[in-house]
Parts: sequence; C-alpha cells; structure tokens
Amino acid sequence: MWQNEFSKSLREHFLILQSKNKRFSLRAFAKKLSIAPSTLSQIISEHGNKETLKISAVRAAKIMDRSGMRTSTQNYIRALMGLDPMRTTEEFPPEHYPTLLDWSYMPILLSFSLEPAERALPRIAKRLGLTEEKVQAVVDDLERRKLLITNSEGVREPHFENLQTSDAISAEVIKKHHQESLAIAERMLYVVPAPERDFTSITLTGSSEQIETLRKEIRHFYQKMQTLMECAPRNEKVYRLSVQLFPFDHIPPSETLN
Repeated sequence: MWQNEFSKSLREHFLILQSKNKRFSLRAFAKKLSIAPSTLSQIISEHGNKETLKISAVRAAKIMDRSGMRTSTQNYIRALMGLDPMRTTEEFPPEHYPTLLDWSYMPILLSFSLEPAERALPRIAKRLGLTEEKVQAVVDDLERRKLLITNSEGVREPHFENLQTSDAISAEVIKKHHQESLAIAERMLYVVPAPERDFTSITLTGSSEQIETLRKEIRHFYQKMQTLMECAPRNEKVYRLSVQLFPFDHIPPSETLN
C-alpha cells in the first residue's frame, strides 16, 4: 500500500536531514511540512497500521513535495497512489525521427542505463541478436545526435529526458514505426518464455468520441509503468511495452482474420 511507502520514505528523509543537522527536530520538520507534529509522529512511526492514516493521497503528495525528498521517490509513491508523476516533457526533435524507423536504436541507447557489465558492445549485440558492427554503427549515430554522451567520469549514458513526438510527425513515419513495433513483438512471442512476457488484449464497445480520452489514459499508463520500473534496485534488462487500440471496422475482406 502507498501509505507504508509514504511513511517509510518520509521517515528515511527525516533521518537524512537530521544526520546533517543534529538540532533538526521533528517539530521543525513538521513546520516545514505544514502539518501538526503529532500527525508527523504518527506518519513516520515504525509501528501501527499505516492504512489507518487519515491522510488522502493528494494531501500526502503535497507533504512529500514540501519535504524536498527526491523526485524519483515521490514519483514512485505517486504512481502507487494513482496520481500522475511529476514530469516535464520535451518534444522529440524531428531530426531524430529516423531513429524511430529502426527498432534497435532505443534498446541500444537504454542498454547504457544497465549494470556496467551489460553495457559492453558484445553483450548488447548478443542480447539483441545483432552484429557488433551494427551496434557500433548505432552507437556512433546516437553519439553524433548527442542522444548518447560520455559523462565527466568517462562513462557513456543516455542523454534525454521524457522526450515525446509531436502531433506534427508524418503519418508515414508513424506507420513505419508501428510496423517495426509489431514486427519485434511478433518475434518476441516465439523467443521469450511466457512467464517473462505479457501479451494480453481486450475487446470492448464504445464511441469514437471516447478515443481521445482513452489515448490520454494510455499515455498516463505509460508514465506510471516507467515510474515504477525506474525505482528498481538495479537495471538488469531493457523492456518494451506496447499498447494497441483500434476499431474492428477496417479489415478488408481479403485479409479477414482467422
């Protein structure tokens, strides 16, 4: 439950602040959070059932924001609460659209967020079923585009933050990107064991007027899944999550589904 994570994270943050300033009291922290000391004491207590806390998710989110705890921690708890993560998005530059037409770009890029041993080019090539020459060519292009940079410690790392394509992207690019996604999903259906994947679908009725609402909900879902995965103890694998939504009224007779 989010209450337990909220309590634990706030308690840990208080201890961090107190370790930096021995005179920082619970009362001072409560003042910072704009709540009563008794309420704070109940929240961060290691005893008791946190589900009985008389604090709404919205109020708890405001308390976290005032606390100054890490955004990643807040976002994880907000995801458990069912609230949107605190994210700023940037538009994916049109000059990078060609990277959307080759499925290998994003997995290779995100491989540089994995554990150090998994970032070696031979490991990436073996994991993705590519040649080392192909991986090197993509890495070179990612570095040229400054989507992959070398930090001050000499370590390569992805250099982007919540990029989203704009509505101005051409229909042809979108179509080819979707074709790539479907093709790789079909491939994985046969090579990834069932316990390690989840291919599910639902057929439902509704109105075309609801589609935009569903599209927004799907984007919120993506944000929540990204937030939950970012809080993993360590990054071991690169995953792809795809959701398809379409009406069953455009299937040509010659392509009737079996």
